[in-house]
Amino acid sequence: MTSRIEVQEDATITVPEILCYGVVDASNKTAAGMEVLGDTSKEYEKNGADVFVMVLKDGLVIDEPCVPHSITIDAAKKQTVINCDGREGAVKGAIVLVDYYVKRIASSQQIEITADKFAGYYYIEASTLFRDEATGEDLPAEFIIPNGKVQSNFNFAMANSGDPSTFTFTVDAMPGYTKFDGTKKVLAVIQVIEDVEGEANEFREACDGEIASSNP
Repeated sequence: MTSRIEVQEDATITVPEILCYGVVDASNKTAAGMEVLGDTSKEYEKNGADVFVMVLKDGLVIDEPCVPHSITIDAAKKQTVINCDGREGAVKGAIVLVDYYVKRIASSQQIEITADKFAGYYYIEASTLFRDEATGEDLPAEFIIPNGKVQSNFNFAMANSGDPSTFTFTVDAMPGYTKFDGTKKVLAVIQVIEDVEGEANEFREACDGEIASSNP
């Protein structure tokens, strides 16, 4: 989170949140040498959860970030007091930008993209539409890549309007057999299903092979 906060007294910033901080050692120091006072419950110890304070002037950062040398957590008041002694400009009445982490325990989601999940090759099917050039009619179709590997250099596009956005990724298509034809390898296949008026069951037939169960 980032918050714009008015300095209550010289070099002292009170954040109306319980901040997470870098894991402390036996001497009660964080990895950055910051002293943690007050409530040092394990609940707030997060490895790499740095806290930075930046002095603002006319809404712009005017100096490099200050890493606090001490913070005091008041769990009862649900606030954290940050001390930034020696930082020029962090005087009473000044506005500072505080960059920090908090622990959210409800109504949150996490989406993970891990490198090991892109190591293999996958059978990829995508439902789409195929437009008939003669009639202009859109027909249902399946785009199939039987042996595809997703490259790691994909892009996420976000929209602040709330409209759906696209997820663009590149797939290396390698030769492979489709599930419906094991006689030859292909890079990709498009199956287009024509919409026949009055279609009856004679356009469909059972798949080859024994039926394993009565469930569809």
